[in-house]
Parts: sequence; C-alpha cells; structure tokens
Amino acid sequence: MANTPLTVLDLVPIPSGSDAAQALRNSIDLAQHAEDLGYARYWFAEHHLNPGVAGTSPAVVLALTAAATSTIRLG
Repeated sequence: MANTPLTVLDLVPIPSGSDAAQALRNSIDLAQHAEDLGYARYWFAEHHLNPGVAGTSPAVVLALTAAATSTIRLG
C-alpha cells in the first residue's frame, strides 16, 4: 500500500480579538509543526475583502514560511 502524502490548506485566519500579524505567526508555527510531523505539503489559499483572513497575498506568506521551514513543499 502506497503512502499518501499529507497536506495542509491554510486560509491564515485571524482569530477573534487578534490581528493579521498574529495570524501570520500562527500559520508559520503551524507549517513548522506540520513539517516536524512529516507532512509533505503546505498550501495557502488567497482570499480578498475578508476581514477575518490575513492570506490576501500568498507570495508574502510563502516567503515568510519558506524562511522558517526547510523540507515541506509550499504552494
């Protein structure tokens, strides 16, 4: 039986009472944890005009996450 690579899809949600900076830190922490657990891929969704989501610019989020991880594939 083949192994199925595990993937995370992250919207970079802003928790209630928090801000976008904390949402980005949370997503980076989650990506690092997923990498430690052996997840193969980590994807960011792009959403605009939604005050509860900080992932409006995947390129920026990808760059920050790439600097904090080493083996997980990002997209």
